Amino acid sequence: MFSYNPDNRMYWLNGKTFESNINFQLAGIILGLAPVNQILINIPILPLCYKFLLGGRADMTDLEVWQPEVAKSFKYILEYNEEQPMEEVLQRTFTIDLHNFGETFTEELKPDGANIFVTKDNREEFVDLYIDYMFHK
Repeated sequence: MFSYNPDNRMYWLNGKTFESNINFQLAGIILGLAPVNQILINIPILPLCYKFLLGGRADMTDLEVWQPEVAKSFKYILEYNEEQPMEEVLQRTFTIDLHNFGETFTEELKPDGANIFVTKDNREEFVDLYIDYMFHK
């Protein structure tokens, strides 16, 4: 049900699991009821869960907590201002590579994303779509 990041020793929901939705609902009920009943649960899960309970959405700060290396590279992309075109330097498309159950697969972040390169004009959209995919899909 969860993905583990050994670098920060935290868990996050695995969107590609074989678990049924009822198990996620049960985990959510437990996480939601614990603070209301003043019960401390020592589960190293991202604080983003509580942000979701309050109706918030994930952003770059949440990505920094979950995957600091990826957030650092995204900051480089967002701040890139060299003369050489970004698509030539990065060779990055609107895709995400995921590892699950020993397999690696690529998902498109938007329709035909494998054929759309990240440029200075669309880099913010790429980062937003990546964060949306990681935490909301």
